[in-house]
Amino acid sequence: MQASRIIKERNALVHHPERGYNVLMNTLYGPILIVEDVPNVLELLEVTLRFKGYAVLTARNGEEALEVISRQRPVLIITDILMPKLDGYAFVQKLRLNPDTRGIPVVFLSATYVTPEDKEFAISLGAARFMEKPIDTEDFLLTVAELVT
Repeated sequence: MQASRIIKERNALVHHPERGYNVLMNTLYGPILIVEDVPNVLELLEVTLRFKGYAVLTARNGEEALEVISRQRPVLIITDILMPKLDGYAFVQKLRLNPDTRGIPVVFLSATYVTPEDKEFAISLGAARFMEKPIDTEDFLLTVAELVT
């Protein structure tokens, strides 16, 4: 480990399928918030990140995500755009207005809003990346690793 680089280790309770119970696992970066209203997509993203050792928080819409963030600040937010109650665009606008959350990197995911204008708008809101669904797992993990290090 380089002396100039500080890495915070955190403990996360992770389900160990072979052992059938939860184990404490060191995570190098903590937590990543996934905001997604489709249960199967949310589960896929969560399992993928946990498998790679990331601590994960989840929310089903922008309102719920704001509540989660008020309790625990994530190092990265991955959010869908088209969601009930508070969509991804409005959610990120609220984040950017708050000095405590404006610096959190955001990745937008979308299967619906994928035109060049949609992507430009997402980036104009301060998103670090825009990814189209279906997600390429390898590309997704590389993007996450790049943004949390």
